[in-house]
Amino acid sequence: MAVTQVGTIAIDRLVVGMIDTNCYILTSASGCVVIDPGGDFPVILEQLAGRTPDAIVLTHRHPDHIDALAALKKATGAPVYAHELDVEGIEHPETDHGPGSVFGAPEGTKVDVHLHDGDAVVAGDIALSVLFTPGHTPGGISLLLSDPAGEPAVLFSGDTLFAGGIGRTDLEGGSYQQIVDSIRTKLAPLPDRVRVLPGHGPGSTVAAERRANPLMSGVRR
Repeated sequence: MAVTQVGTIAIDRLVVGMIDTNCYILTSASGCVVIDPGGDFPVILEQLAGRTPDAIVLTHRHPDHIDALAALKKATGAPVYAHELDVEGIEHPETDHGPGSVFGAPEGTKVDVHLHDGDAVVAGDIALSVLFTPGHTPGGISLLLSDPAGEPAVLFSGDTLFAGGIGRTDLEGGSYQQIVDSIRTKLAPLPDRVRVLPGHGPGSTVAAERRANPLMSGVRR
């Protein structure tokens, strides 16, 4: 189901896995990106409709965001992108103590591209800017998609920022101070019109979060 369109780029949201993770598939005439394949591999593959992703991008290492990763990479050969600080937990998920561990650790998968703050993931005319937003995990990232005019349009916030809330920080590698700093320095200054598509639950906007989210209030662009 398409949740939004940015220029020629369609964004579909699939709610997958045992704890309802949002998996996003971005498609255009020249590119395709999958963000957070958290489960239900057959559903993701069906939505791709024969397309091979140019990139599989992970916002963080927790098992509920990578459960279908190994199967998707094996089926498509698509390269995997993640922040370097979460690579260990993705390649060796049995060592991670994230929420998905109660369901069993997913199969480890090699990360092909180690991301850093300010990097870009480019697939045809799809370009995602990487914002380093640790706190939920040490290597948590958010991804910013701009419109054809180059203005920020959509934020994929992973488990850093939710509609009316923030991600947990009581799990292995979590830090409340880091997530506060991430939100207030990287996300809150974004334009009000930016749509927020989080890792779980409904979408929002920066304007709505500025009104309702205590960590966003008082921060001006």
